Amino acid sequence: MILRTVILYSAIICAPFSALAEPKPEMSVASRQPTDSHRDSIRERPLHFDQESRVTRIEKGYLFVDGERIAWPFEITSTPNTDHLSVNGYKIWVGTSQTSRPRGRNDNPSRQFRNNRYLQRHVVESLRGNRAVFAFSDSPAVILNENVFCANLLKFDRESEPYQELQDSIADQEQLQSMEAWFTSYTPSQDLIDAATVVVERYERANQINRAQVSAATALNQLTYPMTMFGLMVGVYAFGHLMMTTPKTPALFPEANLLDVMSRATVISVALICAHASLDLVWTLLTSRAGQMREINPVGAQFVDSPAALIAFKATVTLGACGLLIGLRKHRFAQTACWWMCLVCTILTFRWLIFSSMLV
Repeated sequence: MILRTVILYSAIICAPFSALAEPKPEMSVASRQPTDSHRDSIRERPLHFDQESRVTRIEKGYLFVDGERIAWPFEITSTPNTDHLSVNGYKIWVGTSQTSRPRGRNDNPSRQFRNNRYLQRHVVESLRGNRAVFAFSDSPAVILNENVFCANLLKFDRESEPYQELQDSIADQEQLQSMEAWFTSYTPSQDLIDAATVVVERYERANQINRAQVSAATALNQLTYPMTMFGLMVGVYAFGHLMMTTPKTPALFPEANLLDVMSRATVISVALICAHASLDLVWTLLTSRAGQMREINPVGAQFVDSPAALIAFKATVTLGACGLLIGLRKHRFAQTACWWMCLVCTILTFRWLIFSSMLV
């Protein structure tokens, strides 16, 4: 009786855990199998893509179809799930060979749709970005940057830098040969020549500014240390000189004849002012040309883009003021003005030293 009760009690306790540990086969995830009807529904389910055509109007860029230029505006019609565009009635093939496909996989319609849509959008955005688009028969469209197209259009030279950029822009050799033949034989209109000239001149000015900045930055890096040491020595010497020859020195020693002493101190202060001004001029030219500083002085800002004009302006002002102080060095007010000018120039030199150290 006791044994039968223990067995019954154990069965009641263990039953829920065994039920949880052994789920029914038809309810387990691993045992779920799609039915035939479910397979058929998946196989027959259509892929829903956006089948609406898009029309875009653009009044920028350069478009050439079979070697002939198409005038603005461009009415661009892009149809989903196709490999071409329609521009003013002309067919431009964008192709899908430019997009790599995964190895060992069949063509995926959704992937091909995305590739075509991307390539169509790339052509549209290229025209909006003032690029040149070339379409030759059934070949994929060739897209060139504005500066590469305009430079080769004005002067096609296989030894020039624009031609090297053309080679870098086109990877396919057949397309490159087609573009070379086109640039060699095409005769542009006068309005296209004028537009290309403006573009080339704009890029040339930008390149000149970039080259000047690189050259100035290189010179600044080479001269930073000697200029810093020179400025430090001049600044320390000027600071000590100013401490020993303050404007109140004659008042402290009224019985002493300090006229000659203060006159010599004024001459030394003028020499230090010239040294400070020269250092400030060189540092201003190098940092402004390197694009590391902006001149906030409204008068100096008018000359900062022209080194010759800036040198002439600062030399005229500095030498004129120093000559006036030298001529009036025996007068008390000239000695005081020279002392304060030397102090201001010394502070500016220390400002340059701090600024240079921050850049390094």
